[in-house]
Amino acid sequence: MASQNIFNYYGIKLDGKVDFSEVYDYEITKNDLDYNSDVIQFNYDITYTSLTINSGLSGFTCVRDSITISDGTSNYTFDYNDFINFFGDQYEYIILNNDVYVNLDGITYYNIISYNDIINTPSSWLINNLSGSTIECESKITNSSNCCPPSPQLENKPWAYKFNTGGGNDYCSPYIKRRTEKGWTLDFIFNREHSGWTEGSVFYYIGVRGEDNVANYADNNLSFQFTPDGRIKFISVRYSGVCDPVSGYSDGYYIESGQTPTLCTTGDTKDFNVTIVFDRDYRLTDCNIENDGGWNDLIEEYVITPLDTTDSEITSTQIATFNTYEILNKKWESERKQRLGTLKIYLNGNPIYKIKEWEEIIPSTRGTQPFIQSWGGGTGLMGGIHEGTCCFDIKSIKYYEEPLDYFHVRHNFLMSLKSGDYDYFICGNNCVDNVTAL
Repeated sequence: MASQNIFNYYGIKLDGKVDFSEVYDYEITKNDLDYNSDVIQFNYDITYTSLTINSGLSGFTCVRDSITISDGTSNYTFDYNDFINFFGDQYEYIILNNDVYVNLDGITYYNIISYNDIINTPSSWLINNLSGSTIECESKITNSSNCCPPSPQLENKPWAYKFNTGGGNDYCSPYIKRRTEKGWTLDFIFNREHSGWTEGSVFYYIGVRGEDNVANYADNNLSFQFTPDGRIKFISVRYSGVCDPVSGYSDGYYIESGQTPTLCTTGDTKDFNVTIVFDRDYRLTDCNIENDGGWNDLIEEYVITPLDTTDSEITSTQIATFNTYEILNKKWESERKQRLGTLKIYLNGNPIYKIKEWEEIIPSTRGTQPFIQSWGGGTGLMGGIHEGTCCFDIKSIKYYEEPLDYFHVRHNFLMSLKSGDYDYFICGNNCVDNVTAL
């Protein structure tokens, strides 16, 4: 069992332990119902109906020097920094490749077609030709009620998309669920390709796109990233309301983070498999998903606001306004227990990190920015804690809308090993956890 300091805020130090009990808490008996036969059959792949993202970013670049947009006839390539500055800093790390840019004439539209081409258009063209407004996708040009397909991959990281639409024949079904019944699993296969750990940076983000209002991004942001000393770190800005007997309830915020021991991958040219699992304590179905600690807890029926009575005969100092928006509040905080579970991280099919009472992220429509899932990079603003792009080769990305247990995680790794498509080095007994003294 390994121990390390995982939190360092408000002067509190909690002790997180790697718990290997799930590896041993498994026994095959004479009763066929006591085990999952699929994980015993290591010669066969398992078909997961919960596998909603199954792709890769191998060969994708991790820098953006330029961006190319097209009206279908001509292509215009600009300096990337000048382009994002024209539209605003929320674009710095996350551009949705579906975005359509509108000409000043209101009838000409431009799609993003590539990154890092040779610049052929001066940045002054932007001011003289673009209105500064965007449309979510091409299908909304003709009818704003149309839904958007998933954002295309353009061989550049990060690959990000809004996931509340994009699925189904009309693209109006959620691409992935906003909240699953029990949890989720992220699975990656990386190769550093001679790069140092400092080039790893953020490799996954979920939450609201670039936002500076903490009320809009608290409990609405999460990233996983490599640290310069070869660990995996998670970080998120959390909400924690405080109820004072005198002043009443008030909003509070803090940063939560944690990290694994140093990864035992041995060498900078070998593949390695990272699996991250969130397993909620409670299984929820149907309406419980949105009501038990879900986004409906963010919708207060009425919002109480101060009333200016300086030049009025009205004596009341408050007014109640009917509300339909998602807002952090006391009920959301009181239902936190419904969002708690266990976060587990595996390296090459073996557990290396585990923390209980970890709160899931349920993306929320607060503010004007969409909520997104981003692979291969983070996003801007929010104090800069999610900035960065992963320059490792990301050979495989998978997202399961269920928490895989140890045996299924291990099975998936062994099947990838058997495929011969990946060149792993298995650390074995040479992998020793680093211990941080408390």
